[in-house]
Amino acid sequence: MKKVLEITKKARYLLLATFSLMIMAFSCEEVDNPPIKTSAYWTSPTMGVEQAKVLARHDLVIVDMENMINNLGSLKLMKALNSDLKLICYSNPMEFYNPGLSNRPLQKKFFKEVEEKYERWFLNDVNGDPVVYWPGMVMMNLSSSCYSYPLVGKYNQWIAKQLVEEVFSYDIWDGYFQDNGGGDISYVDEDMDITNDGYKSSSSYIDKSWYEGVESYLKEIRRVMGSSFILMANKGSLDFLDILDGRMFEKFPNNYLGSKKDHGWHQSMLNAKTMEKYGLRYIIFHVDPNNLTFGLTSSMLMDNVYVAVGQDNPRFNKIFETKVGKALGPYELEDDEFVRYFENGKVIVKPQYKIGEIYTSQNLAKK
Repeated sequence: MKKVLEITKKARYLLLATFSLMIMAFSCEEVDNPPIKTSAYWTSPTMGVEQAKVLARHDLVIVDMENMINNLGSLKLMKALNSDLKLICYSNPMEFYNPGLSNRPLQKKFFKEVEEKYERWFLNDVNGDPVVYWPGMVMMNLSSSCYSYPLVGKYNQWIAKQLVEEVFSYDIWDGYFQDNGGGDISYVDEDMDITNDGYKSSSSYIDKSWYEGVESYLKEIRRVMGSSFILMANKGSLDFLDILDGRMFEKFPNNYLGSKKDHGWHQSMLNAKTMEKYGLRYIIFHVDPNNLTFGLTSSMLMDNVYVAVGQDNPRFNKIFETKVGKALGPYELEDDEFVRYFENGKVIVKPQYKIGEIYTSQNLAKK
């Protein structure tokens, strides 16, 4: 009987020890912050099933809002395949296709209503001609100086309401991504009639009014959707950091953010660091497929930066599966190279040459 009790006791200790190890292993997995975070930028209005299967492998996917109408099944499939996936709704509130496109029913509907009822919301220059940023599209006046219709208000208020009621109300979305989400606009056309009165304004006034309008637009979405709804915007500027959860550096690195040294890489990295300090958790370096490793290694120098390759790209690159373990600290400058060490490897970035290198324990051992 005594031996049976001793065996039972040992078995209990063994079971408890095993269970403790399982808990420890699970805990380590839970707090692990993988150095490679991936995203996809899908602005096409349609998405096939096979494309959805591949895109679901990413951590975060920005998807044009029209996919909710055209192929909701593909979006549901993505969420079913990856329950941790952050699915972010894309829209460009600054522009409408003219004429409206049949495969963009939501935008076509919004454009038709504006065209029929609220023509003073279109952005013209002081000569009355439409302001054009992207060929085939017409610009809308998102600014605080936009004409305000009785009972409806300004364009920024109206379009925010349409998106909240007709798009974000469907719980497939984890957040929203605003394209052209910077705080300035005079670079498009300094002769735009931002005040709707036929007179030219200064560039500083145009940008101030635009900033206020976009800020109001984002704040309204935040007010209605709440703090858990992810808000992101395009451009790696430092605008609206008190409202946003993330920003995308389209075609990283960007040389229009300040310093142009090394193609704007240093300024882009400084802006990304500032965003991290503000608590932004979803920063994206959007990179050219031909220079993937440079963009990927640059993202790995940071803690909350995702990498996205190209646009409407239905691929998951093999390099994303590289395992280097947890970061051992921040990146360092060594002989004009930026280096960050990980448990099982390191990354090196040479911004002046747009070169990035990843080393794992295996290929380091071969050296």
